[in-house]
Amino acid sequence: MKKLIIARENIDDSHLPSHLHPVIKQIYANRNVFNADELNNSVATLHDFKLFKDIDKASDLLIEALKAQSHILIVGDFDADGATSTATLMQGLEMFGFKHLDYLIPDRFSLGYGLSPALAEQIVQIKPDLVITVDNGISCIAGIDILKAVGIKVLVTDHHLQGEQLPNADAIVNPNRHECDFPSKSIAGVGVAFYLLIALRSVMRDLGYFEQQPPPNLANLLDIVALGTVADVVALDANNRTLVHQGLARIRSGKTRPGITALIEVANRNASRLSASDFGFSLAPRLNAAGRLDDMSLGIACLLSTDINQARSIAGELDSLNFARREIEQGMQAEAQAVLDKLAFNDSNIPDAICLFQDDWHQGVIGILAGRLKEKYHRPTVIFAGGENGEIKGS
Repeated sequence: MKKLIIARENIDDSHLPSHLHPVIKQIYANRNVFNADELNNSVATLHDFKLFKDIDKASDLLIEALKAQSHILIVGDFDADGATSTATLMQGLEMFGFKHLDYLIPDRFSLGYGLSPALAEQIVQIKPDLVITVDNGISCIAGIDILKAVGIKVLVTDHHLQGEQLPNADAIVNPNRHECDFPSKSIAGVGVAFYLLIALRSVMRDLGYFEQQPPPNLANLLDIVALGTVADVVALDANNRTLVHQGLARIRSGKTRPGITALIEVANRNASRLSASDFGFSLAPRLNAAGRLDDMSLGIACLLSTDINQARSIAGELDSLNFARREIEQGMQAEAQAVLDKLAFNDSNIPDAICLFQDDWHQGVIGILAGRLKEKYHRPTVIFAGGENGEIKGS
């Protein structure tokens, strides 16, 4: 029997401590760990919030809103990062004394992504004083213009790339906007929301808000931050690794919220031995299933629940949605594969890209199908399904 030898190219790891095992050094080098300081996952190693552009403007907006007890509306997204971002600000702002907090998640089927003009028209009817976007907003030019035209203030927190034009928001906190010096460009939307709370606490401390009472312990939010960070599949640079490490440590020690406890239970995972892969492959899919098939408000309600029995009931609904999502996905994948099999692809005639359309495919699952085919054929893949009013929608 012929012995197969797999040879891997060694990466320069001379910059790492010499006492580490050679295999460990190669693992760190492959994960772009450049110095020993990046192996320290203490909270003290997190980047300074002051490196965010507009973080001072954002803090001032929140201080003004707190003094006036303004009505704040948080506009999220329908994926796990959007859900955890929304939950982070809902609970975090409440810890600071904000009393009039609501959130709104757009219907992915009728409204699409982000603060669209159609969603903005709905918000105008609600009449909040301040809208905060999480995990969206940087590209929502028209929607934000509608809000500003009627005097609603807008604070954008996002992590997606800036386009040619910035929205006319009162403040924009986004590491990927131009001229922002925050080093962790791969931070998730939930991480940006968490940093906004860190900045607010610092400003309130300087203003003397905590002379008669202790400041909020924002570490209590790290379990949600860690879940959202892994769920969004962002690069685990040193800063993100610290956020995930700290969140996992809290969960393993039993310091987590009922909603995450319920998700761990329904996924048949052990909280004391939870890993980042459990976030990505067990908890996040159940959250995402709400946004794909139903309403992400269900996932947010799970994260915000303070009662374990209620949380277990919601987690059970999310588990059922995830089961239904898997069945829909498997059916769509079989149909797509049947079409591709007729084309008799082989290694020599795979096309430069794959594009498929079927009118009755589920809009909430076409992204997963596109990803599966991309992984199999190593080609850019676009999947379309029937939308409303004769439109088709793709991913």
